[in-house]
Amino acid sequence: MPTLQYLKRRGRFITAEFDDGETIRCTRELVRRARLSPGQLIDEVFVDRLRDSAARDLARSEAERHSRDGSRNRSQIFARLTADGIATSHARQALDELVAEALLDDRELARQVARQQIDRALRRDADVSEFDLLRSLMRRLTMRGFTSEDAAGAVRDAWSEFADLHAERLAQSPEGS
Repeated sequence: MPTLQYLKRRGRFITAEFDDGETIRCTRELVRRARLSPGQLIDEVFVDRLRDSAARDLARSEAERHSRDGSRNRSQIFARLTADGIATSHARQALDELVAEALLDDRELARQVARQQIDRALRRDADVSEFDLLRSLMRRLTMRGFTSEDAAGAVRDAWSEFADLHAERLAQSPEGS
């Protein structure tokens, strides 16, 4: 039966090292929930469960952290998670949970980016072709990792919002009367 040698805090995580040399990276929350403490004898089966649970918790914690500022889409967060050494299955599961809980919405993020890009493009060149602008914007969004469906919907929605706002301004202006 392995013995928990120590719990060492490493940045946002805690490393649990056992006397057999195995280490597990886990969140502080998992250490608290499992009531882990140095010197504790732990059953092999529990170590396996702990390892799996730690991996899932770690993936979820990191996915939440990367999505918190709202500037990254699902594929960008997935790439960061896997680059950090998180298993692809745990990364996908964590991202699926965030989407299910409406904490991650690629379509809304794409719409925000599209609004900003349309506004910026029209400020630079008010005579820009609608077709060229929207096609360029679609290409940029898909290159950034958004699905073509999310990119198309976001561009369509953002352009529609812009057109509605522009029509409303024209209707309110004294020259438009």
